[in-house]
Amino acid sequence: MANNMSVIFSLIGTAIGGLIGYNTAVRVSDRKEMQKAAIDFHEAFLDALMSLDQKYYCRENPDPDENRIGKVYYILHRTFPQQIKAMLRFRLYLSADKREKFDEAWKEYCRYDVDGEPEYPFLEKYFENKWEARDTREYALENINRLLSFVENAHRSPFEIEMNG
Repeated sequence: MANNMSVIFSLIGTAIGGLIGYNTAVRVSDRKEMQKAAIDFHEAFLDALMSLDQKYYCRENPDPDENRIGKVYYILHRTFPQQIKAMLRFRLYLSADKREKFDEAWKEYCRYDVDGEPEYPFLEKYFENKWEARDTREYALENINRLLSFVENAHRSPFEIEMNG
């Protein structure tokens, strides 16, 4: 009887250990996929960041087109298809509440909706040097940085995320 109980407890322990191991492997795999999607999302904006942010300007080569009308629009437009693709993949890994905030940030970045019209991307708001009395380069950088703030949690320890919320 004691031998049978030992076998039963061993089988139960093995089953529980197997389930824990499987669950851990799935979580690690999902986390790796999320991290890859986060890296891809960040990389989709690198060209725009390097072209718009003065921190990355080389002093020896000042930008002769700094104040050219449409400059910000053309910088964003040339990489927008990659940004959309990376966004669609990355947002799949966000929790529902973060996804809602992320969608709001995305909408602020690339939409300008008119009542009764269908929603569609509208990068043209960056065409002039000012949009609603704001410098379009600064406005674009602010919107891009807001979007990229969602990537920050992808590289933290899962325990740190849970503790910090």
